[in-house]
Amino acid sequence: MGVLFVVDQYLHSNNGTTITARRFARELMARGHEVRVACQADAPAPGNAALHADPTAAGCVRADDGVLVYPQPELRIPVFQGLSGVSVRAVAAAAGVATGTLY
Repeated sequence: MGVLFVVDQYLHSNNGTTITARRFARELMARGHEVRVACQADAPAPGNAALHADPTAAGCVRADDGVLVYPQPELRIPVFQGLSGVSVRAVAAAAGVATGTLY
């Protein structure tokens, strides 16, 4: 069976999501399943011993655990970048918020 994990990080991270995904991938591969991962990652640096370009799938790399990884560029969606040069108290006053409640 083919299995695709879509996780935020896989190649260069050591957080809970990555550790769990690696454990599941290892166990599924040991049982004969084909495991692939789509994750946020930059293109692999040349000479990185842990990553090997895979000629059978364009743009993919094989991680050191044998999983075929589809690295995706980070997508940034700016929602709030801050108030550059604007006083928080002035904004609060304009909104009718008592400035004594600001910390």
